[in-house]
Amino acid sequence: MKKTVLMISFLFVSCIAFAGGWIGVETGAGFSWTDVRFSGDGKDAGTGTVSAVDFHASVAGAHYFTDSLGLGYSADIIYPVSAKTQDADFYDDFEKNITFKPALSFQFKHDFSRSMSLEAGAGAYFSYQECDLDLFGAIIKAAVMQAGAGADLGFSFEMMDHLLLRAGVKVIVPVFTWLRISYESHSSGVDMSEYGAGVLPYIGLAYSY
Repeated sequence: MKKTVLMISFLFVSCIAFAGGWIGVETGAGFSWTDVRFSGDGKDAGTGTVSAVDFHASVAGAHYFTDSLGLGYSADIIYPVSAKTQDADFYDDFEKNITFKPALSFQFKHDFSRSMSLEAGAGAYFSYQECDLDLFGAIIKAAVMQAGAGADLGFSFEMMDHLLLRAGVKVIVPVFTWLRISYESHSSGVDMSEYGAGVLPYIGLAYSY
């Protein structure tokens, strides 16, 4: 048992000691298309397609345990710019507020040269948003929580020692969505589902270590 613990500790320390990574900031515009459905009593209570344009900014980073494999992380703040609803019979207006979206991913890196690298990742995210929902003529406070899958593909350019210019695109796909509404003193969950995808191009600066 002691030998196993020592071996694991040695491997962990070795990975940390010989690994590298980066941490920085990213920003860009995001585009999403989702089919939103409310359901109740075993049937759809409302459906609609929402297309939106968002501005996003994030603190992000990656730590590589080998030359090519690592773990990525990010904390995004997403602010809505515009949204359009088509064929929606469950609300007239949906006022979106800021969404907070942390994410984790497994990362792969390929160095084309000392100054340019390709990075790709796949993982999961969780998002949380509070908003006012005009539901059947009544203003209701809503909290939307979502878990989904994400992937990213980008390039890193070393402009000078320890300073990277990064650019790429992320794709997110919702898997589970939870909606909790509050009206006056009452609060309850609502069956809700979202199907679609979001595309988030980004550009950023990072410090490499």
